[in-house]
Amino acid sequence: MSRLRLPLAFQWRSLSAPFAKPVLLPRGIERTPILLTLPPMVEQLETYGRLAAVRCIEAARAQQRVPVGVAVGLRCPRDGRQGWINGIRRGLEDVLGRFGLELDFGVAEEGPLLLTLAVEAKARPKALSLPRAGQKLWLTRPLGSDVLVEAFHRQVRTASQTRQWLEKSDHPGPPGPRGERVLGSQVGLQGLAGAALSLALSAELDVVLDAGALPAWPGALEHLFAGVQPLSCELNARILGRRFLVTRGVSERAAQLALASEWTGGILWASDRTEKGVCVGQLRKPRHKPVARLLRALQA
Repeated sequence: MSRLRLPLAFQWRSLSAPFAKPVLLPRGIERTPILLTLPPMVEQLETYGRLAAVRCIEAARAQQRVPVGVAVGLRCPRDGRQGWINGIRRGLEDVLGRFGLELDFGVAEEGPLLLTLAVEAKARPKALSLPRAGQKLWLTRPLGSDVLVEAFHRQVRTASQTRQWLEKSDHPGPPGPRGERVLGSQVGLQGLAGAALSLALSAELDVVLDAGALPAWPGALEHLFAGVQPLSCELNARILGRRFLVTRGVSERAAQLALASEWTGGILWASDRTEKGVCVGQLRKPRHKPVARLLRALQA
């Protein structure tokens, strides 16, 4: 891997081979590895770069940190190697350039495709506030991207559905609640249900999700009604187990939408005030052990 051009300060080691080399960062800047999943369905390599950049920015925002740059390590096959490098780099630069963020881009030896990412952000000056009972949950992005990916693999999705999702996914969601430094939860492989439960568990609370308020990408619900269910729904249901309860009257499609993994799922915020995004639930005091409940309606 080529040497990253980084100033002096402290040392950090990547968790992902083959890029486990020490680098030096300025004081006050922390580097955090990003677990990235990218949809195997895009037609242009630039899209991979754009989605990767958005994921890094939102990861910093969920922790109420100010991103200053992104470090990327790329390993790719010999065939089309330069195309991979140029395409992914253009996508990264497109998004990061809009926010004035620096890009440190390293290329390793030839091999199976591997993209490792780390976001560089200013360290938090003080601890974040934990969510509180009674606060509502605000989601910054629609759900159902993994449903569209599954539809793509079954050759039943439309080009317009994919294009609309991807075009709107290359813009990071809004920053956190105004005037308060609270912890957010990035929606990803664990789906909305897992992200909501993770946020609730940080404060030992219950979370209730409003099945009728869950926003979906165009085409996602139609595919679920047609039986296009991604494997992530079943996997996340097993992982959450009895921590995720679906009440009587909730449709199976709503439960699947809450459980499905998200490629660019945005951020889930807890706030007492109206925030940007869609209100999808509320935090409550737990009856026993903290759980996530999917209700037919929030007031139920």
